[in-house]
Amino acid sequence: MHKISNQSIQQSIQHSLLAQKHGDLVFTCGKSLQKHENQTIQEYGSFIEEYSQIIQQYAQESLMYSQLLIYAQNSTMIYSKAVEAHAKAAKAYGMAMRMYKQVVEMIIKGV
Repeated sequence: MHKISNQSIQQSIQHSLLAQKHGDLVFTCGKSLQKHENQTIQEYGSFIEEYSQIIQQYAQESLMYSQLLIYAQNSTMIYSKAVEAHAKAAKAYGMAMRMYKQVVEMIIKGV
């Protein structure tokens, strides 16, 4: 069996916590856009806020699996699940930030 190192476990936990912070950031961006005077931009803000919930869900899942590794260091399956959940959170974060970038460009152009 392969033992997951304490360093890898700690990094996995830290990545999960960072993903939670990303979810908080995306939530703030979405809420901010919802206060804009333009209805379309408000709707984009709602979509972005929904991404924050997805990010938080996957970040929490990643953290749960990462913390389980403290007690099950021989489980590559649990480690894989932690990494997979983190990757999904990161993908959702990237999608949210791309949408936010597009909206900011719309605002700058005065659309």
